[in-house]
Amino acid sequence: MPFDAVSFAVARKYFKWYLENKGVVNVKYDPDKDGYFDPKQLKGWKPGYTLYVTPFEDDAVPVEFDWASAKIMTVQKGTISTPDLDGARNVFVRGDYVYVVATDADALTIIDISNPTSPVQKGTISTLDLNGAWNIFVRGDYAYVAAIFADALTIIDISDPTSPTQVGTISTADLDGIRSAFVRGDYAYVTAYLPDTLVIIDISNPTSPTQVGSISTPDLNGACGIFVRGDYAYVGALYANALTIIDISDPASPTQVGTISTADLNGAHGVFVRGDYAYVTAIFTAAGNTLTIVDISNPTSPTQVGTISTADLNGIRNVFVREDYAYVVAYESDSLTIIDISDPTSPVQKRAISTPDLDSAHGVFVRGDYVYVAAFYANTLTIIG
Repeated sequence: MPFDAVSFAVARKYFKWYLENKGVVNVKYDPDKDGYFDPKQLKGWKPGYTLYVTPFEDDAVPVEFDWASAKIMTVQKGTISTPDLDGARNVFVRGDYVYVVATDADALTIIDISNPTSPVQKGTISTLDLNGAWNIFVRGDYAYVAAIFADALTIIDISDPTSPTQVGTISTADLDGIRSAFVRGDYAYVTAYLPDTLVIIDISNPTSPTQVGSISTPDLNGACGIFVRGDYAYVGALYANALTIIDISDPASPTQVGTISTADLNGAHGVFVRGDYAYVTAIFTAAGNTLTIVDISNPTSPTQVGTISTADLNGIRNVFVREDYAYVVAYESDSLTIIDISDPTSPVQKRAISTPDLDSAHGVFVRGDYVYVAAFYANTLTIIG
């Protein structure tokens, strides 16, 4: 039961009214730092009720009510494979649509998921500026696509899902080998693999994005994954074997404030932040690919608190965290693995699913009762519920 683009102030009033009228009283309805409502914060909350806000749009957010209890999702519901998904790399979900970027097709494809058992392609766009489309972030009427061979961040108008249209692009030396993008407010925060940089781009005018700041340090060697929350950007660096925390409060002058490099972060790749923890995938660890949990409550001194490595994480790529579970996709084991992270010091694998439609699983997004996985060699979007 979503409603769109409301301020937290308005949202809080609505939540209070809704919860009180549902008979849930004495409820703490302020969102926590990463934009979620943690059910454990709700005094008198009813078992099986979860109230949360997407972690990716913390300044003007759509709100979702998911009254289903947290559950481990391991049944394939639907899948779609088309030429426009050739080399499906990453995925973002918003409303009734999934947005998938495909590296080999050089394309952004929009898929209607209103019926999860029968996803339908609605529109696609392929341009030179999407050459090697690798990562995607969606906010409002725009999709922001990082294309690794075009060395560009391209902005696509998705207001009409059947006819996405390129409206702006930016390509600079600092974007050589661009890998990931995270959008917040008027800025896109972008990692670039070759110059070892975090680049900050002003996107207030989507038709004319402009670089406003950047930072390059040895701790960003092979910068890959990024997550932004509050005044900080959290970057996983593949060759620095590190998670590095950058103060972005001044977009023109980002500053490194903390870093951590351990054997369990060898080949740091994907990053997801929730609460006081960062969840980092590492693809070169001796144990055979690892999910590592880092305490970031003190940004100047991040500390490793837990790790897990199993056969189902072979070729680990990206992670999405919701409630007490981390959903991890792995490229070599062709799998989605669900890990219980309720105790960050001792993560436990609960279940895994591997099918031909998950061949070289690379991108993952969780929303409502479903997990959405982009698989590179299967050329698919697969929905698991």
